[in-house]
Amino acid sequence: MDDFRIVLMILGILAVLALVAHGIWTVRKNNQSSIEPPLPDEKQPKHSSKDKKSAGFSLKSKIDSIKPEQKTESKDKVRVEPNFDDVQLEMELPDEMDSFIATETETPQVQTHREEKMSTTTEQSASEPAEQHTPEEVLILNVIAPEGQVISGASLLPFLLTLGFKFGDMAIFHRYEESSGDGEILFSLANMFNPGTFDIDNMEHFTSPGVSLFMSLPTKSDASQVFNMMHNASKKIAAEFNGQVLDGQRSVLTRQTVQHYIERIREFERRQLLK
Repeated sequence: MDDFRIVLMILGILAVLALVAHGIWTVRKNNQSSIEPPLPDEKQPKHSSKDKKSAGFSLKSKIDSIKPEQKTESKDKVRVEPNFDDVQLEMELPDEMDSFIATETETPQVQTHREEKMSTTTEQSASEPAEQHTPEEVLILNVIAPEGQVISGASLLPFLLTLGFKFGDMAIFHRYEESSGDGEILFSLANMFNPGTFDIDNMEHFTSPGVSLFMSLPTKSDASQVFNMMHNASKKIAAEFNGQVLDGQRSVLTRQTVQHYIERIREFERRQLLK
């Protein structure tokens, strides 16, 4: 009796195991059947050459419709430029490119005017360094009227004209290389006291205790000769108004002081040669 029970128990356990195994196998089979494997390369659908041509034509049509400005006409090769009237472009171009673009788009009349303007600007730029050089050294002589007296503008103006002075830049007088007022400025004459200038239209009302003569170095002319001319002009003005010639520190000008000025000029020229 006991042996029969044992056999029934074993058969029951085997039956349960068989059912479990069958259930697991069924689940796996269903999962595998639900997943379709990808087709091999040779079984995948292929586009015909006709479809490829249609796709390429369609893509080309879209590109052409997006960028009509890039088309060129056949024989004349006329560029169809895009319209940028309503668009502001902020671009920094090199000067050479900027000039090229302006030349391409301007009419012949505008181009001619532009070239003339550029030529004038170039000539001015080339001439400015020679005309507006910064002086490295300035030599000054002063002429002062006797104590308690002044130099009258009504008398000073005609006398300066006899010495070859011309009224000009900075509202002061200049002695030019040519008596006509042409050439280089050799030396100049200013009011010794503020504001240092002259009102040429009211010289009859002008008075000053003194005037200053000055020259700048370097100069294209012979500096020593220019200083001698300035020294002679100062002595003539002093004699005309019973005045006295002073040096740059407003001390009485002596022979030693004049020689000192000459030495300054020679030393300056020596330094220029060493540069």
